[in-house]
Amino acid sequence: MTGPRYVFHDFCLEPAARELRRNGELIVLPVSAIDCLAYLIAQRERAVGRDELIAAVWGRTDVADTLLAQTVL
Repeated sequence: MTGPRYVFHDFCLEPAARELRRNGELIVLPVSAIDCLAYLIAQRERAVGRDELIAAVWGRTDVADTLLAQTVL
């Protein structure tokens, strides 16, 4: 099954494959960073709150703020 594919600037994000490429070259990122980026892009038309993002990416609510901050950075 193929999901959405997001192309922006020199980047291509394929959330289903959990791959981010720049000019065709694979960029190695933690899975949570890929999932976070994909969710934020999919919801780009509106602001996403902290709790919503955590629930969408980690599937739980007990995620430390430092982990969230590190993932976003």
